[in-house]
Amino acid sequence: MEEKREEALARSRAYWRAVKTWGLYLGAILAVLAIVQVTFLDSSGSAWISMVEWLSLFFLGYKAMVSYQAELRGEWLTYGRSFSIGIMVCAVAAVVYALVYHVMITAVRPQYFHEVYTLLKGVAQEQVSSLDEAEAERNYEMIVGMITPAFLSLAGFIGVMVNGLFATLISALWGKRNYRLRNSKPGE
Repeated sequence: MEEKREEALARSRAYWRAVKTWGLYLGAILAVLAIVQVTFLDSSGSAWISMVEWLSLFFLGYKAMVSYQAELRGEWLTYGRSFSIGIMVCAVAAVVYALVYHVMITAVRPQYFHEVYTLLKGVAQEQVSSLDEAEAERNYEMIVGMITPAFLSLAGFIGVMVNGLFATLISALWGKRNYRLRNSKPGE
């Protein structure tokens, strides 16, 4: 009984250590991307930023899965456990990204927020143009009132989580399929 308890405790420690370590590494990469995007790029974004984000989500999520498995001495890693590690790594990274992005658009370079705000106001104007005048004005004011730095940071958090969901699905499947790369064997 005591042995099972210690085994469960070791699994829990290994799980949270992998999540924390690789989530912070991934968060640091995404934070650098946020700094580069806000500081050097215009508000329309860049394809290479998205590519680096996707590759980071995939490879660091996979690395967290391998790290967890290595700490448990090659124990077979289930798809569910792989997926949960990847999602939690993405959650830690998304929090770091959202915080850095919020600081960047409020304190470091507020003109970036104003560029995005202007673009989103134009999109909102297009969206309500087909409505009657009173309803269009009410909807436009509601939409524009929601565009705040906190809203954009939340949108960044959600974006990282959605991208992380798909990257984790792929990396967990890839990890399950390529267990020989990690010198492990399928469990009973």
